[in-house]
Amino acid sequence: MTQFLLFILMATMLALAIWIVSSIFSSRVSEPNYERIAIKKGYEIRKYDPFLEAITVVDGSYKSGISEGFRRVGGYIFGNNIKKQSIAMTAPVLSSTISSTKRRISFVMPEGSKLSDMPSPVDDRVQLISTPAHTVAVLRFRGPINSQRIEMQEDKLLELLKKDGIKVIGKPRSARYNPPWTFPLVARNEIHVTCEYSSK
Repeated sequence: MTQFLLFILMATMLALAIWIVSSIFSSRVSEPNYERIAIKKGYEIRKYDPFLEAITVVDGSYKSGISEGFRRVGGYIFGNNIKKQSIAMTAPVLSSTISSTKRRISFVMPEGSKLSDMPSPVDDRVQLISTPAHTVAVLRFRGPINSQRIEMQEDKLLELLKKDGIKVIGKPRSARYNPPWTFPLVARNEIHVTCEYSSK
């Protein structure tokens, strides 16, 4: 191997290592509080505390919908509100299908946020809603994410819940915990679906 090829190989490996490390550290933001109440085969059950969401409904494919939804709701937390106030970024970004052409995108507001204290969005396509405490089944997966992969993981979770006799409430939603530039193999993605669960 020539010195030039060795240099290219080492530079590529260094760039890859930097990408992986920066991906790990860039994802360290706060999440909504929850208690893990059960670990099942292939998924877990969590009980989430109440939280506040900023939501918008978008048209188009998963990729374009996430991009547009992030732009709108991200704009709100970055200062596009009546107080021009910046709001801390949290994870995950939640996404659920409403119809074949519509998708709901939301950000969870920081812990302790109250509807009465939050600045109103300038963009009327963004709304703030209070989400009560709820129980969800969660399937975690890593790697690249697209609409086909999400659908496959949703079907997998629903099948596991059906097998275990756990009642599902509503539709599944995807949860993304990392920025788009994150190295795929360290990206954390989840499927959430509200359910009824008793530990007895």
